[in-house]
Amino acid sequence: MFWHFCGITFYVWVKQDIASQPKSFFEDVLQKAISQKSANIYQNFKVKNIQPTKGEYKDQTYVIVDFQYQLVTGAGFEVDRKAVASVTSQGNAVEALWCASTAIR
Repeated sequence: MFWHFCGITFYVWVKQDIASQPKSFFEDVLQKAISQKSANIYQNFKVKNIQPTKGEYKDQTYVIVDFQYQLVTGAGFEVDRKAVASVTSQGNAVEALWCASTAIR
């Protein structure tokens, strides 16, 4: 049986100029975003792809980030997750909207 779970979270962090940030910046932002509930609920986090994109509104810069990790459940199970995030910066804040689902088993 295959179960598909999806979670969506909006995360705000203080920083500017995301377009020039290194991969480690996105790793840090997204790890903070996925660990809002608890710091020990994931392992094997990896950013797979980073794609800077110009938006249609006032040349806003967005960065689309594909990443994966293993969710560690309270029952001790490890669930492979695949995720995508849209990261942007408005003013002196970074906003990340991300969604994850279980990987195909």
